[in-house]
Amino acid sequence: MNTSSRTKAVLYMIVLFAAGTIFGAMTFRRTPPPPPQPLKLGRASEISARIRDKLTAKLKLTPEQLTKADPLFQQAGQKIEDAHAQCLTKIDHALGDLHQSMLPFLTDSQIPCLRQIEAARADSMLQKYGYHAASNTVALPPAGTLTH
Repeated sequence: MNTSSRTKAVLYMIVLFAAGTIFGAMTFRRTPPPPPQPLKLGRASEISARIRDKLTAKLKLTPEQLTKADPLFQQAGQKIEDAHAQCLTKIDHALGDLHQSMLPFLTDSQIPCLRQIEAARADSMLQKYGYHAASNTVALPPAGTLTH
């Protein structure tokens, strides 16, 4: 390969690398940010606003109709929020009951791991949903007290 061919090959590689870099930057810049967590608690007013906006747009509600419907939107948003909180409570209790029911056949070395699982679950529910898990304090006996 002569000097001219090498120079051309290096130049082509540099151009391809630059083109790839530019294309990659454009692609990653257009990636939308992750959507906000839709399942967090404490969003009754946001839920109400979404219901209001959607129905207003689709039904073309008049200002007079909106005045009459606003309390209904608030009630619906609160009911949805309450249902979500109840669902999270039921999930929390179901998993807490499961862990409690497993205690009779766990070994002493498994108990600390179950405590870690409970703590991780409580933290996850708080981070994902803003829910303070009640059963993260499952009545686990101190290590070394189980008899099998």
